[in-house]
Amino acid sequence: MFHVNADRTPDVYRQSPELFNAGAWNIGCWHWELDEWPDAWIAAAAPLDEIWAPSTFIQHALSRLVTIPVVHMPHGVEVTDIATCHPTEFGVPAGRFTFLCMFDVDSVIARKHPEAAVDAFARAFPNPTAQALVVKLRGGESDPRDRQALLARLRAVPGVYVVDASLSRARANGLLASCDAIVSLHRGEGFGLVLAEAMSLAKPVIATGWSGNMDFMDETNACPVRYTLVPLAEAHDHYPAGAEWAEPDVDHAADLMRRLAGDAGWRTALGVNAQATMRGAFSPAAAGRRYRERVARLG
Repeated sequence: MFHVNADRTPDVYRQSPELFNAGAWNIGCWHWELDEWPDAWIAAAAPLDEIWAPSTFIQHALSRLVTIPVVHMPHGVEVTDIATCHPTEFGVPAGRFTFLCMFDVDSVIARKHPEAAVDAFARAFPNPTAQALVVKLRGGESDPRDRQALLARLRAVPGVYVVDASLSRARANGLLASCDAIVSLHRGEGFGLVLAEAMSLAKPVIATGWSGNMDFMDETNACPVRYTLVPLAEAHDHYPAGAEWAEPDVDHAADLMRRLAGDAGWRTALGVNAQATMRGAFSPAAAGRRYRERVARLG
Protein backbone atom coordinates (compact mmCIF):
# COMPACT_ATOMS: atom_id res chain seq x y z
CA MET A 1 0.00 0.00 0.00
CA PHE A 2 1.38 3.37 -1.06
CA HIS A 3 0.11 6.25 1.07
CA VAL A 4 1.50 8.73 -1.47
CA ASN A 5 -0.50 11.29 -3.44
CA ALA A 6 -0.85 11.18 -7.21
CA ASP A 7 1.70 13.92 -7.85
CA ARG A 8 4.47 12.00 -6.03
CA THR A 9 3.62 8.42 -6.98
CA PRO A 10 5.71 8.54 -10.20
CA ASP A 11 8.72 9.72 -8.17
CA VAL A 12 8.36 6.80 -5.77
CA TYR A 13 8.01 4.41 -8.71
CA ARG A 14 11.19 5.74 -10.33
CA GLN A 15 13.11 5.46 -7.08
CA SER A 16 11.86 1.98 -6.06
CA PRO A 17 10.27 0.15 -9.01
CA GLU A 18 10.96 -3.18 -7.33
CA LEU A 19 8.31 -2.38 -4.72
CA PHE A 20 5.64 -2.08 -7.42
CA ASN A 21 6.87 -4.99 -9.53
CA ALA A 22 7.08 -7.60 -6.79
CA GLY A 23 3.90 -9.42 -7.87
CA ALA A 24 1.80 -7.95 -5.05
CA TRP A 25 -1.49 -6.09 -5.39
CA ASN A 26 -0.52 -2.40 -5.39
CA ILE A 27 -2.92 -0.01 -3.63
CA GLY A 28 -2.56 3.77 -3.66
CA CYS A 29 -4.21 6.05 -1.10
CA TRP A 30 -4.74 9.44 -2.73
CA HIS A 31 -6.05 12.75 -1.41
CA TRP A 32 -7.25 15.73 -3.40
CA GLU A 33 -9.50 18.68 -2.56
CA LEU A 34 -11.29 19.55 -5.84
CA ASP A 35 -13.72 17.56 -7.97
CA GLU A 36 -11.39 17.72 -10.98
CA TRP A 37 -7.94 16.14 -11.10
CA PRO A 38 -5.02 17.47 -13.16
CA ASP A 39 -4.81 15.46 -16.40
CA ALA A 40 -1.07 15.04 -15.89
CA TRP A 41 -1.72 12.96 -12.78
CA ILE A 42 -3.87 10.30 -14.45
CA ALA A 43 -0.81 8.39 -15.66
CA ALA A 44 0.34 8.12 -12.02
CA ALA A 45 -2.15 5.28 -11.59
CA ALA A 46 -0.28 3.07 -14.09
CA PRO A 47 1.74 1.03 -11.53
CA LEU A 48 -1.30 0.61 -9.23
CA ASP A 49 -3.97 -2.08 -9.19
CA GLU A 50 -6.52 -0.02 -7.25
CA ILE A 51 -6.91 3.23 -5.31
CA TRP A 52 -8.39 3.71 -1.86
CA ALA A 53 -10.26 7.02 -1.62
CA PRO A 54 -10.73 8.50 1.88
CA SER A 55 -14.03 10.15 0.85
CA THR A 56 -16.82 9.61 -1.65
CA PHE A 57 -15.93 13.06 -2.97
CA ILE A 58 -12.50 11.77 -4.04
CA GLN A 59 -13.92 8.44 -5.15
CA HIS A 60 -16.44 9.99 -7.55
CA ALA A 61 -13.91 12.40 -9.03
CA LEU A 62 -11.26 9.71 -9.53
CA SER A 63 -13.61 7.07 -10.91
CA ARG A 64 -14.29 9.25 -13.93
CA LEU A 65 -10.59 9.28 -14.84
CA VAL A 66 -9.02 5.89 -14.16
CA THR A 67 -9.92 2.37 -15.23
CA ILE A 68 -8.74 0.58 -12.06
CA PRO A 69 -11.08 0.18 -9.05
CA VAL A 70 -11.47 3.20 -6.78
CA VAL A 71 -12.69 1.99 -3.39
CA HIS A 72 -14.17 4.20 -0.66
CA MET A 73 -12.01 3.71 2.42
CA PRO A 74 -12.56 6.45 5.05
CA HIS A 75 -9.97 7.05 7.73
CA GLY A 76 -10.43 5.71 11.23
CA VAL A 77 -10.62 8.73 13.54
CA GLU A 78 -9.95 8.73 17.26
CA VAL A 79 -8.41 11.36 19.56
CA THR A 80 -6.82 9.74 22.60
CA ASP A 81 -3.57 11.60 23.31
CA ILE A 82 -4.78 14.80 24.99
CA ALA A 83 -2.66 17.15 27.09
CA THR A 84 -3.97 20.23 28.88
CA CYS A 85 -4.07 23.27 26.59
CA HIS A 86 -6.66 25.96 27.26
CA PRO A 87 -7.49 29.13 25.28
CA THR A 88 -6.70 31.22 28.37
CA GLU A 89 -3.03 30.34 27.83
CA PHE A 90 -3.15 32.45 24.67
CA GLY A 91 -4.89 35.50 26.11
CA VAL A 92 -8.55 34.55 25.84
CA PRO A 93 -10.41 35.84 28.91
CA ALA A 94 -11.85 33.08 31.07
CA GLY A 95 -15.49 32.25 30.52
CA ARG A 96 -15.75 33.28 26.86
CA PHE A 97 -17.50 31.03 24.36
CA THR A 98 -14.56 30.11 22.15
CA PHE A 99 -14.52 29.09 18.50
CA LEU A 100 -11.40 27.47 17.08
CA CYS A 101 -10.08 27.68 13.51
CA MET A 102 -7.03 25.43 13.07
CA PHE A 103 -5.05 24.96 9.85
CA ASP A 104 -1.66 24.53 8.21
CA VAL A 105 -0.53 27.51 6.13
CA ASP A 106 1.39 25.15 3.84
CA SER A 107 -1.86 23.38 2.90
CA VAL A 108 -2.56 26.35 0.59
CA ILE A 109 -3.88 29.32 2.53
CA ALA A 110 -6.39 30.30 -0.17
CA ARG A 111 -8.02 26.88 0.17
CA LYS A 112 -8.09 26.87 3.96
CA HIS A 113 -9.56 30.41 3.75
CA PRO A 114 -9.19 31.51 7.41
CA GLU A 115 -10.18 35.09 6.56
CA ALA A 116 -13.74 33.86 5.94
CA ALA A 117 -13.94 32.42 9.46
CA VAL A 118 -12.68 35.73 10.86
CA ASP A 119 -15.17 37.70 8.75
CA ALA A 120 -18.04 35.48 9.92
CA PHE A 121 -16.99 35.95 13.56
CA ALA A 122 -16.80 39.73 13.12
CA ARG A 123 -20.28 39.82 11.57
CA ALA A 124 -21.73 37.56 14.25
CA PHE A 125 -20.17 39.47 17.15
CA PRO A 126 -19.23 43.06 16.18
CA ASN A 127 -18.42 43.87 19.82
CA PRO A 128 -17.44 40.53 21.32
CA THR A 129 -17.53 40.59 25.10
CA ALA A 130 -18.56 36.99 25.70
CA GLN A 131 -17.12 35.29 22.62
CA ALA A 132 -13.68 34.65 21.14
CA LEU A 133 -12.17 33.13 18.02
CA VAL A 134 -8.83 31.34 18.39
CA VAL A 135 -6.92 30.96 15.12
CA LYS A 136 -4.28 28.25 15.46
CA LEU A 137 -1.87 28.07 12.53
CA ARG A 138 1.43 26.49 11.69
CA GLY A 139 3.77 26.42 8.69
CA GLY A 140 4.26 29.11 6.08
CA GLU A 141 7.94 29.75 6.78
CA SER A 142 8.68 29.38 3.06
CA ASP A 143 6.64 32.55 2.39
CA PRO A 144 7.23 34.78 5.42
CA ARG A 145 5.89 37.98 3.82
CA ASP A 146 2.43 36.52 3.11
CA ARG A 147 2.46 34.83 6.49
CA GLN A 148 3.11 38.11 8.31
CA ALA A 149 0.43 39.87 6.26
CA LEU A 150 -2.07 37.17 7.27
CA LEU A 151 -1.12 37.48 10.94
CA ALA A 152 -1.55 41.26 10.81
CA ARG A 153 -5.05 40.90 9.34
CA LEU A 154 -6.08 38.34 11.95
CA ARG A 155 -4.78 40.34 14.90
CA ALA A 156 -6.64 43.47 13.83
CA VAL A 157 -10.09 41.96 14.51
CA PRO A 158 -11.56 42.35 18.03
CA GLY A 159 -12.02 39.07 19.82
CA VAL A 160 -9.60 37.13 17.59
CA TYR A 161 -6.64 35.47 19.30
CA VAL A 162 -3.81 34.06 17.21
CA VAL A 163 -1.82 31.01 18.30
CA ASP A 164 1.31 31.29 16.20
CA ALA A 165 3.28 28.60 17.98
CA SER A 166 4.24 25.00 17.48
CA LEU A 167 2.26 22.66 19.72
CA SER A 168 2.82 18.97 20.33
CA ARG A 169 0.17 16.65 18.94
CA ALA A 170 -1.18 16.10 22.45
CA ARG A 171 -1.34 19.85 23.16
CA ALA A 172 -3.05 20.54 19.83
CA ASN A 173 -5.59 17.87 20.76
CA GLY A 174 -6.01 19.58 24.12
CA LEU A 175 -6.78 22.88 22.44
CA LEU A 176 -9.31 21.15 20.21
CA ALA A 177 -10.93 19.56 23.24
CA SER A 178 -11.07 22.76 25.33
CA CYS A 179 -12.72 25.07 22.78
CA ASP A 180 -16.51 25.22 22.50
CA ALA A 181 -16.93 24.93 18.72
CA ILE A 182 -14.86 24.53 15.55
CA VAL A 183 -15.19 26.64 12.40
CA SER A 184 -13.66 25.96 8.97
CA LEU A 185 -14.89 27.94 5.99
CA HIS A 186 -12.60 26.06 3.65
CA ARG A 187 -12.96 25.99 -0.13
CA GLY A 188 -12.42 22.24 -0.41
CA GLU A 189 -11.31 19.26 1.68
CA GLY A 190 -10.29 15.78 0.62
CA PHE A 191 -11.48 14.38 3.95
CA GLY A 192 -11.41 17.07 6.67
CA LEU A 193 -9.39 15.45 9.43
CA VAL A 194 -9.54 18.28 11.99
CA LEU A 195 -13.32 18.46 11.57
CA ALA A 196 -13.63 14.70 12.03
CA GLU A 197 -11.41 14.79 15.12
CA ALA A 198 -13.47 17.61 16.63
CA MET A 199 -16.69 15.68 16.02
CA SER A 200 -15.19 12.59 17.66
CA LEU A 201 -14.73 14.80 20.74
CA ALA A 202 -18.44 15.79 20.60
CA LYS A 203 -17.65 19.32 19.44
CA PRO A 204 -20.14 21.22 17.25
CA VAL A 205 -18.54 22.00 13.88
CA ILE A 206 -19.35 24.81 11.44
CA ALA A 207 -17.85 24.02 8.04
CA THR A 208 -18.40 24.61 4.35
CA GLY A 209 -20.99 22.07 3.21
CA TRP A 210 -19.00 20.77 0.24
CA SER A 211 -16.34 18.16 -0.50
CA GLY A 212 -14.89 15.38 1.66
CA ASN A 213 -16.24 16.45 5.04
CA MET A 214 -19.81 15.87 3.86
CA ASP A 215 -19.23 12.13 4.23
CA PHE A 216 -19.64 12.57 7.99
CA MET A 217 -21.44 15.92 8.32
CA ASP A 218 -25.14 16.72 7.94
CA GLU A 219 -27.59 19.05 9.68
CA THR A 220 -28.27 16.57 12.49
CA ASN A 221 -24.65 16.40 13.71
CA ALA A 222 -22.98 19.61 12.48
CA CYS A 223 -23.54 22.99 10.83
CA PRO A 224 -22.89 22.76 7.08
CA VAL A 225 -22.50 26.24 5.58
CA ARG A 226 -24.15 27.15 2.28
CA TYR A 227 -21.80 27.83 -0.61
CA THR A 228 -21.52 28.53 -4.32
CA LEU A 229 -19.03 26.89 -6.67
CA VAL A 230 -16.75 29.43 -8.31
CA PRO A 231 -13.83 29.12 -10.76
CA LEU A 232 -10.34 29.95 -9.55
CA ALA A 233 -9.36 33.26 -11.13
CA GLU A 234 -5.69 32.30 -10.80
CA ALA A 235 -3.69 29.22 -9.91
CA HIS A 236 -2.96 28.56 -6.24
CA ASP A 237 -0.03 26.21 -5.88
CA HIS A 238 -1.16 22.96 -7.59
CA TYR A 239 -4.81 24.10 -7.94
CA PRO A 240 -5.12 25.37 -11.53
CA ALA A 241 -6.89 28.51 -12.70
CA GLY A 242 -10.33 27.69 -14.04
CA ALA A 243 -10.97 24.76 -11.71
CA GLU A 244 -13.90 25.15 -9.31
CA TRP A 245 -14.02 25.23 -5.56
CA ALA A 246 -16.52 26.40 -2.95
CA GLU A 247 -17.08 29.96 -1.80
CA PRO A 248 -18.81 29.72 1.60
CA ASP A 249 -21.69 32.02 2.56
CA VAL A 250 -20.14 34.12 5.33
CA ASP A 251 -23.48 35.54 6.47
CA HIS A 252 -24.89 32.05 6.89
CA ALA A 253 -21.81 31.07 8.88
CA ALA A 254 -22.26 34.14 11.09
CA ASP A 255 -25.88 33.14 11.78
CA LEU A 256 -24.75 29.66 12.77
CA MET A 257 -22.05 31.06 15.06
CA ARG A 258 -24.58 33.26 16.84
CA ARG A 259 -27.00 30.35 17.28
CA LEU A 260 -24.32 27.98 18.56
CA ALA A 261 -23.11 30.48 21.12
CA GLY A 262 -26.63 31.16 22.36
CA ASP A 263 -28.38 27.78 22.23
CA ALA A 264 -26.80 25.31 24.63
CA GLY A 265 -29.41 22.61 23.99
CA TRP A 266 -28.86 22.61 20.24
CA ARG A 267 -25.11 22.73 20.74
CA THR A 268 -25.17 19.67 23.00
CA ALA A 269 -27.43 17.70 20.66
CA LEU A 270 -25.12 18.36 17.72
CA GLY A 271 -22.12 17.23 19.73
CA VAL A 272 -23.77 14.02 20.91
CA ASN A 273 -24.83 13.15 17.35
CA ALA A 274 -21.40 14.07 15.98
CA GLN A 275 -19.62 11.74 18.38
CA ALA A 276 -22.05 8.92 17.63
CA THR A 277 -21.38 9.30 13.90
CA MET A 278 -17.62 9.16 14.33
CA ARG A 279 -17.69 6.24 16.77
CA GLY A 280 -19.95 4.33 14.40
CA ALA A 281 -18.82 4.48 10.78
CA PHE A 282 -15.52 6.35 11.21
CA SER A 283 -13.79 4.71 14.17
CA PRO A 284 -10.48 2.85 13.83
CA ALA A 285 -12.40 -0.39 14.39
CA ALA A 286 -14.78 0.40 11.54
CA ALA A 287 -11.87 1.31 9.28
CA GLY A 288 -10.11 -1.93 10.19
CA ARG A 289 -13.19 -3.98 9.31
CA ARG A 290 -13.37 -2.29 5.91
CA TYR A 291 -9.69 -3.02 5.23
CA ARG A 292 -10.02 -6.65 6.29
CA GLU A 293 -13.14 -7.22 4.19
CA ARG A 294 -11.54 -5.66 1.12
CA VAL A 295 -8.33 -7.65 1.44
CA ALA A 296 -10.35 -10.85 1.94
CA ARG A 297 -12.36 -10.08 -1.20
CA LEU A 298 -9.13 -9.61 -3.14
CA GLY A 299 -8.02 -13.04 -2.00
